[in-house]
Amino acid sequence: MLRQPVRIDRFVAELVRHRDDAHIAAWQPSGLDGKTWEALTLIWRAEAASAAELSDRLSGHGYG
Repeated sequence: MLRQPVRIDRFVAELVRHRDDAHIAAWQPSGLDGKTWEALTLIWRAEAASAAELSDRLSGHGYG
């Protein structure tokens, strides 16, 4: 039998996976991809106000 901390960790990981699935299901009908949503989120949160700031924030995410 698994120790209690290991079981809790697995339960939490499963909840995170369900949350991720719900987020994907919520935005897929919009026709936008995840990269676009990430850029829009940065703008909405005022974490990037220009194309240069978006490029800096998204570098290393495989966006080019």
